[in-house]
Order: sequence, then C-alpha cells, then structure tokens
Amino acid sequence: MAALDTPHGASTVRSREGRDVTAKTLADPVRPVATREAAYQAAIRAFGDVAGALGDLREIDDLLHLIAKHICELVGVQRCSVYLRDEDSDLFRGQVGHDHKDIDARVKRLTAGVPGDEFTGEILRTKAPVVLQDARTDPRPIKSTMRNWNIRSMMGVPMVARGEVIGLVFLDDEDRLHAFTAIDQDIAAAFADLAAVAINQAQMTGKLRSSLETVARQNQLLRRAATIEDRLTKLVLEGGDISEIAAAVATLTAKPCAVYDARGERLALEMPPGLEESIVPKLLEPQFRDAPAVVDALAALDASRGGVVEPLPAVGLNHRFMVAPVAVRDDIWGRLVLMEYQSRFGALDMHVCRRAATNIAVEMSAERRAATAEWNARASLAGEMIRGGADAASLRRRADYLGIRLDAPRVLCLIRAAEGSTVELPMPRAAAARFIEAGAPAALATSFA
Repeated sequence: MAALDTPHGASTVRSREGRDVTAKTLADPVRPVATREAAYQAAIRAFGDVAGALGDLREIDDLLHLIAKHICELVGVQRCSVYLRDEDSDLFRGQVGHDHKDIDARVKRLTAGVPGDEFTGEILRTKAPVVLQDARTDPRPIKSTMRNWNIRSMMGVPMVARGEVIGLVFLDDEDRLHAFTAIDQDIAAAFADLAAVAINQAQMTGKLRSSLETVARQNQLLRRAATIEDRLTKLVLEGGDISEIAAAVATLTAKPCAVYDARGERLALEMPPGLEESIVPKLLEPQFRDAPAVVDALAALDASRGGVVEPLPAVGLNHRFMVAPVAVRDDIWGRLVLMEYQSRFGALDMHVCRRAATNIAVEMSAERRAATAEWNARASLAGEMIRGGADAASLRRRADYLGIRLDAPRVLCLIRAAEGSTVELPMPRAAAARFIEAGAPAALATSFA
C-alpha cells in the first residue's frame, strides 16, 4: 500500500484493488462522524460533567482521569495521556492515562518537551492540535516512545489558559491508524481549553487547601509548643531537679533521654511512659564518646544550639541522636541526649531538648550557687570557731542550720608556707576536699590571717 495526502490531514491508503480507503475506515472508529455543532454541544456537556465534579474531587489526578475519559469519548479513541507543565521548567510531566487497563505508572515516567521532541514543540508553538497520521514515518516525534507505546496515529492537544499552555493531551488508538478529522481537532481543542480552566481552578483550590492545612498544622504546633513551655517552666518554678526535667523530656518526645555533665558522667536517664525496657542513648557513654567518629560528629554540631547526629554503624551506633548543650554563657556544663527510638524525631523535639537544656543549666547554676553559698557559710563558721569571741547562741544557730555539731571533738590543722617559700597554698575548699579524699569524715576549712 502507498499513503496519499488528503484534506484536513486525513490519510488515504490505496488498496491492491485500486480503491481508496481512509485510515478512518481502517481504524474502525468508535463513534460516527458528527457535525461541528453537535460536537461542540457534546464538548460543553462533557465539561459540565467535569465542572460538576470539581467540588467532590480531592486529588488533581482524579480530575485529570475524568478529563481524559471525556476527551477520548469526544474524539472516539481508546487511549489518552495527560501531561502538566512543570513549575520549575518548560517540560511537561506525565500525570495520568486512560485506557482499557491502568497505565498511570507508565505515563508518570514520561516527559514531553525534551530536546528532539519536535511533535510537542510544534504544539507549543502553534497552541493548536497537531496530528501524526503515521508516527512510524513522521520525523517529529521521539521514535523510541512511539515504538514502546505501539503508536500508529496520534493527536496532541494543548490545554491553554490565559494564553499559556498549562498541559498537553495525547490521543491515539493503540497499534491502529486513526484519521483525526477537522471536527476531531476542533472539539478536542475546545474541550481541552475548558478543561484547562477546571485544572487551574483545582490547582488554586489545592494550593489554598494546602495553605490552610499548613496554617492549621502550624497553629497546632504553636499550641503544643506553648503547652511544652508551660510544663517546663512550671517544673523549674517548682524546683524540679535534673532527673525530673529529663523525665519531662522523655514524656513530651516519647523517646529515651539522658543528661551528662561536662566530664561525660551520666546525671540522669529517663524512659517515656509505656516503655518498660531501659534504653540508654549510648552516644556519650564511656565506650562510645571517645571514638573518633563520635568526636567528629559532636564537633560538627552547632556549639551553642546542638543538632542531630546521624547513625554511626561503624562504631555500633545505629540510631539518630539529638544533642542539646547545657551551656551557661560560653561554658558547656553538660549535654542532653535524646535517642530516636520507635518513632522519628518530630518537629518540636529539638525545641523541647533546647528548652530543657536551658532549664538544666538554670538548675545546675542554682545548685552551684547554693553549694558556694553553703561553703562560704561553713568557712565563715570555721573561722569564728577558731578565732573565738563570737556570740555563743548565734554560733550555735548557724551551726545547727548547716548541720554541724559544735560539741563534736575536732582536730585543728594549720597550713602555712615556710618563711621565704614561694609555694602557693591551696584554696580552703581544695584543702578540705583533700582531707575528705584521704578518709576524714568531714572537714571545715577557712582562710586565717
């Protein structure tokens, strides 16, 4: 057979008997040829069905499936694929397909408008339907795609909204020639432009819905963050210790929590409610904290804000860890470690950790101030006991407050440097600590001049 050109882009094939038959005849059309007026009326009815469904369709793909179904029926073909313009490029990404079987997954792997795709290029230039009467011989399409999809004849139709092509529709009868008439092209173009309006509306509605959902999520996070702040603040005001703060973190995040001091000694370990086993966040445990990979991971974190340490399977750490420094001014007094266990880290977990680390720093600072104040009080009492002359009743009240028995036998040790010596004497507190380390049950020390 030899192909001949005919009006309206139809293809005529001359048979061996010398008769001219159109490819439309060979393709066994699904519907009879309609008048242009009837075709437009059918397109309007089809769009009415699409528009009526807009309020019920939650996903854009559902709308595109409905559009693909109706345009196939209007043109009289069995297969259709729908593409939408990519927001970040001039390419068109495959979205859905319509056929006697599910072809969505295959369509989603396709991209139209790539270099060499002259078929799509012509559609975009003309903003009008373009027909391939014989895709096997036409130089415009990408040959590999035509072969993979068994395409013989195809019509590409732009979906135009506000003068811009926002999508493409490709129509064909798999492995069969199909003569797309002028009426087919007009009705497809009319319906595609109407469909573009529906798609634009759906996309705007989707963005609005997404924005509203984002705002709702943000409001929910803000409310939860406020609840967390109230709980942690109340804990500090009520004098909660480090273990109680760690327990609150474990409860709020539903993850194991541990607190370490500056030397790496564990001060607290708490589990979330319902977790019967004791899971230790191992990152700063003695067998792991000096490993080069752990040292490097900690050094890479923000010194003042902390961060997340990814799994380090080479050293036996297969979970993620969230680390928040317990800092006072520029001094690191310790670290709070949260372990990702049973569930992923949430949006507020780092906020909880940092807020709790601040509370722990406040608690540790208060404990140090209290210890310093108590030591100063004890040193002052010791000085008056050595010098004598203080009011006995006042001395007794101060001793009782500090838990010191005045009637207990004591040994007085005077430490001084030899005359002419340059040796620096230890501070009173350090001297008392040395006596206690050496086995003394208690020691009071003070400067004496």
